[in-house]
Amino acid sequence: MRFYARLRELIGVEELVLELDDSDFSFLIDKLREVLGRKAEYIFADDLAPRHGLLFSVNDRLIHPSRLKSLELKDRDIVDIMPPPSGG
Repeated sequence: MRFYARLRELIGVEELVLELDDSDFSFLIDKLREVLGRKAEYIFADDLAPRHGLLFSVNDRLIHPSRLKSLELKDRDIVDIMPPPSGG
């Protein structure tokens, strides 16, 4: 897993390697909460839904928020979590 921009600063981690084998998004949530503790709140709300505006990609392909709950993960998948782009 890779974290970007402000999210990386808040969590204090650029990259995590998690052993997930073949699993789904809910298992990923559980693992992140286990590893990050309270810092996982920057990613997930109390109802375990991803925070509004965060972008998720798997193997460099953006995943629409409506597909996250049904997302299947495989060994060696790379998950990126990014805050929304901003600029000026």
